[in-house]
Amino acid sequence: ADVAGASKKPADLYSRSERVGTEDTLNERFARQAARMARARRPGWLCLRHGRSDSHAPLSRPLARSYHASDRAHAAGPGRGGARQEIQALWINALAIGGSWSPRWRALHERASSRFQERFWNPHTGCLYDVVDVDHRAGACDASIRPNQILAVAGLPHGLLNGARAHSVVDCVEQRLLTPLGLRSLAPGEPGYAAAYSGGPRERDAVYHQGTVWPWLIGPFVEAWLAVRDGTPEAQREARTRFVSPLLDHAAREGLGHVCEIADAEPPHSPKGCPFQAWSLAELLRLDLQVLRERAPVARVLTTRAAARPALR
Repeated sequence: ADVAGASKKPADLYSRSERVGTEDTLNERFARQAARMARARRPGWLCLRHGRSDSHAPLSRPLARSYHASDRAHAAGPGRGGARQEIQALWINALAIGGSWSPRWRALHERASSRFQERFWNPHTGCLYDVVDVDHRAGACDASIRPNQILAVAGLPHGLLNGARAHSVVDCVEQRLLTPLGLRSLAPGEPGYAAAYSGGPRERDAVYHQGTVWPWLIGPFVEAWLAVRDGTPEAQREARTRFVSPLLDHAAREGLGHVCEIADAEPPHSPKGCPFQAWSLAELLRLDLQVLRERAPVARVLTTRAAARPALR
């Protein structure tokens, strides 16, 4: 599954279990699932599970589709063999959630969280390595700047970074990856960066995650941006003006009430892919109804803006 799908399920299930905490059946079922994820060898750190701390212990097995959304994209695009930081963040969140039901996962969660900061922090760029132990070569790190790292600050039930490091990651993502329609999947200037999503199927698949903008990532980004500013009313107003309003304009005009799947990495950031993408619109709605708690619902704003746009001829 791609990162969009992977990052939603743990958070959504966790939120649902909190709302219906009196339903023992759901709690028990989720506890079993979290424990199964925590025990799994593939996404987690084997060196932690077995109490080993040497850098030669593999952090994960190859996960061919942990980042790419299609087999074609995996074949055409770049490989990310090794320990990917967003997969580790998901696994550590599973440990934290499982620990809320069973103490057996709490100590492992603490060790994994500490190890994550030790292995993934890149002091030269002030953000996270994208992959460590690249292709399972001990100590080899991929310093490519990608948006996945925002999930270590916000977007999942349990953040892995706070304080100065969290602020540094948010600043890096804002400076290198932010566009009016979402976050670039790779920073400009990185090897393989593509300014536009164009060409035939193979050419498009090859750049799907090589700079192409993903609107759904605006959700965790805004959450993280607010978190490092203590979520003040002033910060919320600024976030709505700077980050949400451009997407509302897109939804009311080009999107016809929806938000696109992806967009070109460079201006004018032409919408591409699926024109009506559920997870893109869902994150915009979540920002409005939960994170920013705007008085005027998005649906009303979209209707107003759509009525104001010039009629199509």
